[in-house]
Amino acid sequence: MCKNELFLKDKKFSEISSEKFVAILSKNLPAVFKIALSLINNGFTIIPLNPLLTGKQISRHLSAVNCNKIISDENLPSDFKHDCQVFNTRDIHLISRSYRKLCEIRNIFNDISSRCNRKTSIVFTSGSTGMPKAVLHTLGNH
Repeated sequence: MCKNELFLKDKKFSEISSEKFVAILSKNLPAVFKIALSLINNGFTIIPLNPLLTGKQISRHLSAVNCNKIISDENLPSDFKHDCQVFNTRDIHLISRSYRKLCEIRNIFNDISSRCNRKTSIVFTSGSTGMPKAVLHTLGNH
């Protein structure tokens, strides 16, 4: 399997984070999409967060799944209070393959298709019952 390494200031992200949950707060930029795919490909479970959430909502979501790593392409809301490491997308670099074509993106999922039951993401419902619920997705769900 071809893994794309993520580097943060010359250190592998996997060496910085042994925890397998990583939250991503982004406006769906192509660079962040590549980071998310690489995280999944390297065994991490991503938690995509809506950039319109308040800091309190983000903190609640991270606490619900015991996540203490967040990657963001912008500043976190001023009311964000959660004990975690925050990484800026500009400081994370992909080494190896670049995803310029749809077929290359498809190849990532083909590389890891044998592990369809592996956890790949956690999303939160809208909270129509009063409290958002975390929903775990496997690679097979995607």
